[in-house]
Amino acid sequence: MKKIIIIFVSLFLAFACSPKIMMNSIKGTYNIHQVDSICNVERLPDDLTEWHGTTLYDYETNERINQYVLIKEYNRKSEVIYTITVDDSTYYFTKRVVEKIQK
Repeated sequence: MKKIIIIFVSLFLAFACSPKIMMNSIKGTYNIHQVDSICNVERLPDDLTEWHGTTLYDYETNERINQYVLIKEYNRKSEVIYTITVDDSTYYFTKRVVEKIQK
């Protein structure tokens, strides 16, 4: 019985997980004007109230840090996810692209 469960779990993991590759095509620290330009080029809303936002707290200083996420594309073949983390007047911008590897 134990061998059957191990074989079943192995087959499930082999066929359920498709290989994907993740890359950060844009990643850096910018000011508000640069973030606005990136949003215009990427055709994203530059108003952060249209993004999904959350508040994080710095563990050491207990200061608020706002983070915003926008999912532009999410399907079986690829994902494009943008993240902006605001710390005072510094904006950490990341564009994450995940694509399925073709066999």
